[in-house]
Amino acid sequence: EGREMATQQDNSQNQTSPEANSSNGNEVFRPSEKDEVTIITPENARPSPQDAYDPSTGAINWDCPCLGNMTQPPCGNSFKDAFSCFVFSEAEPKGMDCLDKFKAMQDCFREHPEIYKDMLD
Repeated sequence: EGREMATQQDNSQNQTSPEANSSNGNEVFRPSEKDEVTIITPENARPSPQDAYDPSTGAINWDCPCLGNMTQPPCGNSFKDAFSCFVFSEAEPKGMDCLDKFKAMQDCFREHPEIYKDMLD
């Protein structure tokens, strides 16, 4: 949290080396001209689907970019019902108690193929 990570690409001619910073003992990364450095921060990190659910609070973040437009009409409520059911499912295997909600969501997708064509088989 709050820490930045640097990644480098094209280090085939690894001309970079961390150097000790004598003032505080931290390493300093000095990229060469061929290296591309990307600083990954919480603001620019790509969200993953698990980011939608915070187990520490038990809340689902319906605004998470990882959910795309799935929460939007016309089938947003069906998606939320199915997703919530799955997240909080205690059935074995997980989600088996949610089949009716997922079927309702798929039925909604089929009713709106112009929007959900990529979600249909």
